[in-house]
Amino acid sequence: MNNNELQLLKEAIKGLKYYPNSDMPIGINELKNLGLVYSNIQPNGITGFLPKAASSVSMLASIIHRQEKFYHRGAEFGSLRKELANIIISLFGIEQDNITINDLIYIKNKLSTWFTEKSVCRKHYIPCSIIPYNTDSFSVGPVRFVHVQQFWAERPNQNSFFDFQYEEFIRALQERHGCWIAIVEITGAEAKRSSELADLSVDIALCGLHFVLPDDVSQRMARINGRTWPAWSCRLSSTSFDFNNSQPGLTILPDTFNQLISLQQDVLDSVGRRINCFLDIKNPMSRLEQSWCDAGYWFHEALAEPLDTISIAKYETTIEILLAAGSSKQSGTRIRLAFLTLLGLEDDDVLIDGTSITVKSFSKTLVEARSRVLHGTWSTLLNEMSLNRQDVATIAFLFLKAFTLYLDEFWNENSKTNDDTVEIFFNWILSKRFSE
Repeated sequence: MNNNELQLLKEAIKGLKYYPNSDMPIGINELKNLGLVYSNIQPNGITGFLPKAASSVSMLASIIHRQEKFYHRGAEFGSLRKELANIIISLFGIEQDNITINDLIYIKNKLSTWFTEKSVCRKHYIPCSIIPYNTDSFSVGPVRFVHVQQFWAERPNQNSFFDFQYEEFIRALQERHGCWIAIVEITGAEAKRSSELADLSVDIALCGLHFVLPDDVSQRMARINGRTWPAWSCRLSSTSFDFNNSQPGLTILPDTFNQLISLQQDVLDSVGRRINCFLDIKNPMSRLEQSWCDAGYWFHEALAEPLDTISIAKYETTIEILLAAGSSKQSGTRIRLAFLTLLGLEDDDVLIDGTSITVKSFSKTLVEARSRVLHGTWSTLLNEMSLNRQDVATIAFLFLKAFTLYLDEFWNENSKTNDDTVEIFFNWILSKRFSE
């Protein structure tokens, strides 16, 4: 609580404007013509903020959103900002001058009450495209994946309302050729953020699935409302015609799928622990856990990206985020350190058999390639990279997998530490390796 917050509140209230209802209906265009933002329409009139005052509301909401960890992780910023605006309008429907710190405290208490009421426990059912067969269900931490047939047999709240909604749900699945449901429970978040957290946790879980399945099988596995490819691809030219089924998992037998999941359940369990930390809104998330989850999301996005140049840039971004690199120079150094720490490879070790590409040269080329593409000195559409997409994907995959498995051991031995930087973590790994 500071004077800046109080000043922003005063500026917001000063810019409140009320217009009585006319005979004409109020719509988006009318609101624009009135110049009001975050408007509250009532039977007898409309109250909103003038643009400058709306900016003060947004800045005050931003401060509050950052201050409280449960807002920062459990409330979507737009939802919190809109509720703050509604509270101010309801308390100060007309301009007032005598605004004190007690008013600000009262507003924050009202906002806290809103968040408590809205942050109920919600179970989300997220349709996915995994494999077109009915195989065993499996879990990645708090995220459980079940085939739609099993989901129907176990469906909750079996009543006419659920069955009616389920028909629409199945229609969406059929249109996108999805036949799997990811089930995840979210607590401590308002509705919009809860849905967002559920989607993100499924994406991170799918990253774990990429670790245990062959690339050609898992590359296109996704939420059907995420980065899915069309089930069928068709290309026609004057000389050729291609028509392919692009569904993920077509080339793997159901028994083989089950076996691969079972054999590497330890890897999925490790990724599950990262997701549990991500969804634990009540407790602060360590920097190492945060970087892994962020990097895992980027890895999943890079796999789904059809264009090689963008995909490679996303893989390099995956690595940069994982290693918390602050600049291109730092990124190259960190990548070489990661090769040594996570994979036991030194600068002059040949990285790709049959070539002269070393750890040092690969690291430099990777950082340069991303920088040149994103800064426009290399074309995005005319692939000028010397890097192979699969090679970069493999390195990102090995880094992420090793990182999460080492992180489990690190927390087992250092559960109470606050030193959760990459430097501390890597030094611990190196000391562990050299002591063995």
